[in-house]
Amino acid sequence: MKILYDYQVLTNRVSGASRAFCEVGKRLSCDNEVRFEYLFSENVFLKEIFGEYRPFLRGINFKGKSFINKKLQESYCKRIISKSDFDIFHSTGEEIYFDKLLEKPFITTFHDMIPENFLQNSPRISNRKKLTEIADRIVCVSQNTKNELLQAYPALQSNKVDVVYHGIDKENIIYGNNNYGEYILFVGVRQSHKNFLMSMEAIIPLLIQYEDIKVLCTGNAFTKQELDFMAKYKLVKRILNVGFVSNNELFTLYKYALLFLFPSLYEGFGIPILEAFVNECPACISNTSCFPEIGGDAVSYFDPKNKESILDSVKKVLENHVFAENLKKKGNERVLNFTWEKSAESMLTVYEKALI
Repeated sequence: MKILYDYQVLTNRVSGASRAFCEVGKRLSCDNEVRFEYLFSENVFLKEIFGEYRPFLRGINFKGKSFINKKLQESYCKRIISKSDFDIFHSTGEEIYFDKLLEKPFITTFHDMIPENFLQNSPRISNRKKLTEIADRIVCVSQNTKNELLQAYPALQSNKVDVVYHGIDKENIIYGNNNYGEYILFVGVRQSHKNFLMSMEAIIPLLIQYEDIKVLCTGNAFTKQELDFMAKYKLVKRILNVGFVSNNELFTLYKYALLFLFPSLYEGFGIPILEAFVNECPACISNTSCFPEIGGDAVSYFDPKNKESILDSVKKVLENHVFAENLKKKGNERVLNFTWEKSAESMLTVYEKALI
């Protein structure tokens, strides 16, 4: 089978969606012809998995650079798609630049329902609605996402939507040293529904009680709002940011963390939960959206809108070592349900349905 993926998800340097496409694409390429078509990308997973790295005007920044990049990539992919030299086209984003060119089955993925749930006035919603109408099949990354998708777009038929879970790779992990002492780990984006500042405010009593424990964050630099918060509560030296890290560096952070904190109000799947499992890091996570579906009984849940609930969850993992060790054990068992091999098998089934 000839499978074509476009450029869209590869414009992100790091994202769970880009990782999923690269991991699944790698495994499908063993028995199928898999092509990622793009001109430029600095995506970390594309580089790690396929060894490809093509920056667009590296080191040169100017207004409109991302717009020019997008238009060049669209034009390139249009030419590729118009040749129809593939069996399946899987669009990796929400932009619809190809609808008048397609002669082969088209698949799209809904990674979450954030626009419909949190951004009701977003122009993204009209695109997403059209995708539900024109796609031959739709992939959702959790049953919760599928349920919400069908609720948001009642004209969409359930048998057109498939659930394909993300996975995690337990092989070839190379751990480094613990350079940070004792810490609670927070991974990725912190703004909006990620609920970072509220969760930090919730655990202040613990940070006061345990003076050696820090909070370690990855990803973008702290915002002014975050810095002001840390200054207000005298936490500047207690909440640290290590920036963007490689996969092995990230897994090392999980390995030595006292716990992983995931207070998000909503996620479509939550790959960090699997990352915590595979690195034997006890996880404290929200009890909302897809989290119970993914976490099962292997995590410590809390109400993300309740500071006392967050504090109690984190405190229990920190202070009850038997409970924390039991979470690690259950996480090891739970993660076996989520492998990239299973993801690839499920995705191939979706493609086969589209070809019928």
